[in-house]
Amino acid sequence: MKIGDYVVGLLENKKAEGVCAKTVKEYQRLWDKVLVPSGVPELEIDQLKRNDASKILLAGQAHGVFGGQRGIVILRQLLRYIRDEGLNPSVNWWEITVPTMPRKVVEWLDPEEWEKVRNAFDLTSFTGLRDRAYVELLRATGFRPSEALSFTRDKIDWKKKQI
Repeated sequence: MKIGDYVVGLLENKKAEGVCAKTVKEYQRLWDKVLVPSGVPELEIDQLKRNDASKILLAGQAHGVFGGQRGIVILRQLLRYIRDEGLNPSVNWWEITVPTMPRKVVEWLDPEEWEKVRNAFDLTSFTGLRDRAYVELLRATGFRPSEALSFTRDKIDWKKKQI
């Protein structure tokens, strides 16, 4: 049987495991847009080779930085499902490595830029004070904006001086 013959079973299995519908839909989308164009689903189970994963990586490039990586993840999930069904694919799922992606370089404000930001607020108004406190909280704690907005005084342990 061909590798592609098992995708419906994989998706049904994911639903039965309780994976959210959005994730299952994303699996289907990536299957259609990345794996099918790669030609890998047309291979017989015993014809798959480890270097066939490179076809998925190439097909995934058209779908963003992580397209190929996500395609490899789905192939690994499918091979694991096939093995769990009692068949022995020619390649084990753990032999196909998920490529690491380059980390995003974080740019920080230098001290002069930070002072410009701090001094940009009108400290004679309530909103200026509030916004300055918000920006200072973000910088001092590393909070995400949503975390800083939900931050309240009761979340501070005054004795331990911890948040």
